[in-house]
Amino acid sequence: MNYLYIDESGQFKGAKTRRSIVGGIFIKNKNINDFEVSTFFKQFGFGDEPFHGMKLDNSDLSNVVDKLIDFCNINGIEPIIFIPKREFFVIDDTVTYINVLADGITKFFIKYIHLINDITIFIENRNNLLKPTYVTRINESIAKAIALSGSIKKNIIYNVKIQNKQNIFLQLSDAVVHTYYRLDVSDKSDKTPFDDGVKHRFKIWVEPYKIYIHGANSNSVTINEMINDGDYINALMHLANYQKNDKAVQRMIPFIVERLCQLNLLNLNTILYSILALCYDAVNLKRLLDDFESYVSFFIYDFMPKLEKKLTFYGKREEDIQWTYCYGYMILLTLYNHKGDTQRFEQVYDQAQQYIASSKFDLDYLSLRLRIRVLYGVHLTNQYCFMEAYRHMSVLEEKINNAFAFLHESDEKLNIKPRITGEIIGTKLQALMYNTLVKQGNWDEVCKLSNKAIESFEYSEDIQRQYQYRAQIETYAGNGKQARMYLSKGIGIEYNDDASLLEKILANELIFPLLHFFRIYYVELMKEPDKNAEKYYEIVTAVISKYESRFNEMISVLAYPVHSIYHYLMVLYMLRNSNASKEAAAVYYQKAVQLCKSQDNLTIKTIEIAIEADYIWLQAFVNKKDMEQNIQKFKDMLGSFVKKTEGMRINSYIAKIHDIYAKTPFLKWNSLWHLFPY
Repeated sequence: MNYLYIDESGQFKGAKTRRSIVGGIFIKNKNINDFEVSTFFKQFGFGDEPFHGMKLDNSDLSNVVDKLIDFCNINGIEPIIFIPKREFFVIDDTVTYINVLADGITKFFIKYIHLINDITIFIENRNNLLKPTYVTRINESIAKAIALSGSIKKNIIYNVKIQNKQNIFLQLSDAVVHTYYRLDVSDKSDKTPFDDGVKHRFKIWVEPYKIYIHGANSNSVTINEMINDGDYINALMHLANYQKNDKAVQRMIPFIVERLCQLNLLNLNTILYSILALCYDAVNLKRLLDDFESYVSFFIYDFMPKLEKKLTFYGKREEDIQWTYCYGYMILLTLYNHKGDTQRFEQVYDQAQQYIASSKFDLDYLSLRLRIRVLYGVHLTNQYCFMEAYRHMSVLEEKINNAFAFLHESDEKLNIKPRITGEIIGTKLQALMYNTLVKQGNWDEVCKLSNKAIESFEYSEDIQRQYQYRAQIETYAGNGKQARMYLSKGIGIEYNDDASLLEKILANELIFPLLHFFRIYYVELMKEPDKNAEKYYEIVTAVISKYESRFNEMISVLAYPVHSIYHYLMVLYMLRNSNASKEAAAVYYQKAVQLCKSQDNLTIKTIEIAIEADYIWLQAFVNKKDMEQNIQKFKDMLGSFVKKTEGMRINSYIAKIHDIYAKTPFLKWNSLWHLFPY
């Protein structure tokens, strides 16, 4: 584990104009304890009172720093200083401080990305920073800054903690940061001299560890600096982030368009592709759906039309960047599928189809056009139109196979295994899997198609994803042992036992494998509620306790599949049937329902219905409660959903489910778990 300790030093009088330094220390693979650091400070008379550099005169501070440099070098402690590219930080409120922290920590990750996979970040408390809301805001700001930068490709696991100077390592940070502040801002704070030799040693020691960030108070100034530095990718992401609420940033759009038009076409398309790839990763992998819905919409509907129109004045054609619309539409459609927002999906899908029909594309971007068709298949599956999705993908698969067969005939040595074909088969597989599940059909055909999907991919990450889908298939088919084996293969390990598998999933923060794991327990318990609940509960609680911070980080993302993870844990904890477990189950129930209600769309509503049905059954089965009143509320909710979906594809399925629940005794509702499988 790695540790970063951050402090701030500045001129605290006249807060609105104070100049500040932010930084601290970095410790990789911590081999030093609190006692050793405390012993270091005690030699200077700091025992009961924590060390504060600002209280020392120059002579005493230089004496501490002289020994501090040696102490840090011996113990593998590196200084860290966040430096604004121009002048100093002017930190006049907590929001500005959080922005500086987020930018600095992001640049730190970029610099040290080859060294760290996980890190705990301790931040010294200031201005009521201990409020729980600030911890959330710092985490959100760091996550957004990382997403906007586009320079951090691997998933660094970080945990932020706000503490005071009782943390002895934050006292080391204070010594580093305040010394830098005093030497660079003013070492004339008293009449005693700061030793010139120590001053020189300190500056040489710190120099390699400076991390430069923009640090400007004005968003427009920061964006302008990025443009002048040639950092168009960060400039455009900051433009997308701030243009909605900052008029000064809005006024920069014509200037930025002009600068982009002056680039050669290769550079321009490279920048645009990098921007869109960054957005796609943020949507598809990091699930930053709300923020990036706004950013991508800005690019497609506002920025790109302006850029496209201006290009003609610089000897370029509109067709030169038309591929960007296709990529942008694909990102939005992916986003709305993740959100379960079927209505918005159909609006954007119609726009995409109209644009594609009227535009020209190079063969290089064919996969983007085809992926939009694949996303339509996912959309149909999300609306429980499983066989319609299956047929749609089958037609597309046949057309693609014919097209690539023609290419093979043109060059017999060409071995073609296009990724898009695997995606088509994989989407077709999901539709068939869900159709087989809800109709309780034969799984042989599904397994054959799963084998075909696995064989259709070339890249290991795609193959592992198909192994995870196979784990889902085996779970539904009642083959728990096979499900565990395929899930293990899906994350690149051999299966040994459930605890080891869950540990690996949490250690690497793999959200969908976590869903698949808990689904195995859920299905087995719904089929046989009197078996294994205690055993599974002990495994889950022990492993979550061990990886608590990572588990909390995973479920803090307010997007699918967190709803279903809460759902499955609710069932497991309730069936364990202890006071503590039932109390925790009630919490998971509340979180699941609250999350569903906050996202008013059709697919998420079906998850909410499944949660409510299972909770009613659990209350009756475990607590032996009279649930007649709750059952009537549930039936009313389901009836309202039938009316709400009139005229929509999903309506016929919901109407059938309404009748099935009405006819099934509620003590047997556990047998209906397969009707809402998401």
